[in-house]
Amino acid sequence: MKKAIFTLTLVLTALLGNAQDGFLRGTVVDQDYGEPAVNATVEIEGTAIKGLTDFDGNYSITLPAGTYNVRYTMFGMQPVVANVTILEGEVTIQDAVLQSGSQVIGDVDIVVQATRNSEVGLVLERKNTSNVMDGLSSQTFRKIGDSNLSGAIGRVTGVSVQDGKYVYVRGLGDRYTKTTLNGMTIPGLDPDKNSVQIDIFPTKTLENVMIYKTFSANLYGDFTGGLVNVETKSFPEVPTTQISVGATYFPAMHFNSDFILYDGGNFDWAGFDDGTRAFPLSQYEDVPANPTYPRSTDLTNSFGKTMAAESALALPNFSLSFNTGDQINTENVTYGYNFVMNYQIQNTYYDEYVSNVFLKPVGSENYELFQDEGREGNLGQRSVLWSALGSGAMKWGTNSLEVLLLHSQGGESSASQRWSQNYNQTGALLREEILTYTQRSLTNNMLIGKHQLDDNWKLEWRNSFTVSRVYDPDFRTTSISYTSGSPTLSVGDGAGINRFWRDLNEWNESFRADVSRNYGEGGKVSFGGVVDFKSRDFVIYNANFRRRETSNISEDPNWFFEEENIFSDVNPDGTYVRYNFEPSNAFTSSQNIFSAYVLNEHYLSTRIKAIYGLRVEQGLMYYTGETQPGPSYEQFNNANTLNELNFLPSAALVYDLNESMKLRASYSMTLARPSFKEKSAAQIFDPLTKRTFIGNLDLEQTNVNNFDLRYEWFFEGADLFAVSGFYKTFENHIELVSFQTAPDNITPRNAGSSTVFGAEVEISKSLEFLAESLKNFKLGGNFSYVESRVDLHSVIVDANGQTEFELRQANLRDGEELKEYRPMAGQAPYTLNLNLNYAHPESGLNLSAAYNVQGTFLAIVGSGRVPDVYTVPFHSLNFNAFMDFGEESRHRITLGVNNALNGERHNVYRSFRAQDETYSRFLPGVGISLKYGYRF
Repeated sequence: MKKAIFTLTLVLTALLGNAQDGFLRGTVVDQDYGEPAVNATVEIEGTAIKGLTDFDGNYSITLPAGTYNVRYTMFGMQPVVANVTILEGEVTIQDAVLQSGSQVIGDVDIVVQATRNSEVGLVLERKNTSNVMDGLSSQTFRKIGDSNLSGAIGRVTGVSVQDGKYVYVRGLGDRYTKTTLNGMTIPGLDPDKNSVQIDIFPTKTLENVMIYKTFSANLYGDFTGGLVNVETKSFPEVPTTQISVGATYFPAMHFNSDFILYDGGNFDWAGFDDGTRAFPLSQYEDVPANPTYPRSTDLTNSFGKTMAAESALALPNFSLSFNTGDQINTENVTYGYNFVMNYQIQNTYYDEYVSNVFLKPVGSENYELFQDEGREGNLGQRSVLWSALGSGAMKWGTNSLEVLLLHSQGGESSASQRWSQNYNQTGALLREEILTYTQRSLTNNMLIGKHQLDDNWKLEWRNSFTVSRVYDPDFRTTSISYTSGSPTLSVGDGAGINRFWRDLNEWNESFRADVSRNYGEGGKVSFGGVVDFKSRDFVIYNANFRRRETSNISEDPNWFFEEENIFSDVNPDGTYVRYNFEPSNAFTSSQNIFSAYVLNEHYLSTRIKAIYGLRVEQGLMYYTGETQPGPSYEQFNNANTLNELNFLPSAALVYDLNESMKLRASYSMTLARPSFKEKSAAQIFDPLTKRTFIGNLDLEQTNVNNFDLRYEWFFEGADLFAVSGFYKTFENHIELVSFQTAPDNITPRNAGSSTVFGAEVEISKSLEFLAESLKNFKLGGNFSYVESRVDLHSVIVDANGQTEFELRQANLRDGEELKEYRPMAGQAPYTLNLNLNYAHPESGLNLSAAYNVQGTFLAIVGSGRVPDVYTVPFHSLNFNAFMDFGEESRHRITLGVNNALNGERHNVYRSFRAQDETYSRFLPGVGISLKYGYRF
């Protein structure tokens, strides 16, 4: 104890003794490799003070307040001298780039960053990388003021954000976009998606975000459109502690007297169900086929009583965040830490939420679609999302070790009141009341080690363990028929009371090791591998409720579970439960991925660099479960449903046209594997849309050939111009398809042969070249045009071998011409991102505007008389303004406008010479946000 107190006293004394000193920190980069310069000398001219960079290229020197010339040197490189000013108790950041061909000497009094956390540094990274790559730096996040990644990443070329949280690259859907955290795969809050929900990442703790658009052997093989790698800070350059609080007001939603919800659990505010929604029966409960007292009475009474939506107060959306981080330098060891916690609650209301089913009419001479089902009503939702991320790191000598813990928790309750009508078969008119709650959680622990073995050899290893859960406790649906005018529970009309529970648990353990060696002039060889183990348990419980007397009922859904209306010896016509566990509603799956790679890069001449490698991936999937009872019933016990050994080559050439221009060409093979849900026998019903997802155990993985060509022109600073072309061929592309006989059922299906080709243009430029008065303005924009084609002759639609071409031909309208190809589902034909930023450093004012849109794309492939479903463009225009003020600019006020054009989310059925008909539609509304932040 005495020893600990003595040590603490020494540390405090050292800290107090340096209270009047400042810190000089930064990163030195080797221009030849575009990587950190290891063991570069940082010397304070006129003094005996000097230091060496570590294997990350970082250095930290304690200096008294004053102005100094700092000299950066390294064997074989030209020295760089910078003039810096050190202030008492503050950190001054000064980075340097060492070049072999020229000497860079300059007197600077401001921070000029050149590392990956700055805009200039990120451009340098893009300039030296072997891949076609885009990205965002932490400096960009600070400039634009977005608090989480979902708001910022839409500024990247060819990138769009769906539902405010999922990234699409080059218009390709989630299946072909992969998200990693610090180079490791982790499942998101929706494990059925390949990309992680990016709004869980606060920008304050991010070093950078890299979007790789071309594959090389050191990257994961299961991406095609893009790989988004989110990199967190290990060693913050400056000590930072911040807190912010904000609110967003949607006039059409908040303080709306029509807002509805339902009385849920006590911990809904924290994203947890408190247990009151738990399934009250055992999995194999013996429920009598005919109601008996007291058994049926007790079982029915064990269920929650609330079945009706209630009026509620919809307050503006609220957010709260806190973060702190710093690095501590001792003689031999440097420590770094970060902690951030975000909390947000959102109230959403749609008063005209529409969901329909339309079909093509019988007879080829008829064009207009006719309505089979129609649903319209009100939907209220309250969602909570909070995340906490903590990391600690230490580095000594040529080694570093970092541990990171991330937890994200979300809960969403919803209530819907709507009218539903069948126009084709029963003609039934139903009033439906639907109550749902979904709990999502993710916990990830990551351990990262980096070791510079000598001047040329480097070893990095990572281990990641993730547990995720999606829990849907007690989805409650009450459907009352008004077909005859008065309310009934007529089963023939589709009326009834249904409740179900879903529980998905997933575990993911991954280990990765990478070894690299630099050689010659700009040469580098890398090799390594990844082992990934993933497993999932999934189960559904369904309970429905009946009454012997289906008429003489109340319109109030709560009425059915009132004590006096439940089946008993005195009320034989009352409500009673029916339940039988269906084995087809439970399955267990696992996936094992083993991969290894080798990658080499070297200069063929002074201007041409070659990068080539091979990645080998073994993918295995296993399934335990049963299909639905019937003639084709099957049972699976750890059946091997996927066994693929893939050799994935990659090759690229980079030609330096001059010091500021590059030309890149590349070829690679990648793949996309079906998800657990897709490659299953599960049937998953969505009570809000009344649509059922049906798995497909026969799905095969998708194999992709990728060709890319890119020209880049790097201007001064972070400005650049780039134009790209790409061509991709797909074998067994996976699409969602409607059933011809059951249009509300959708299933994934392989689509045979497909191609995608397109071009991208990007520009980022300060407007100072137009006029000196515009020096604080910066314009950024990018446009992607993509054309996709699926060969209809290669798509098999049924067990008889019928092709999609033959099926479409049989349902042509008069005068309609059937082409050999159609667009690929999920592929947008174009993406446009525009952004304008104004920054005035003296006043602390920053203004930005961002516009994003995707072209109309095929969302769900039709079948027979079921027409195709398309997503129409959503024009997103957002404004953001913030100002820093007060002592040392510690205060920040941020004002924003979301969806300024009041665009709507709209999916439509589309058919030849027919008017577009609504598949689903809702209006997000215009939001006005205000946030205050304080930096301690």
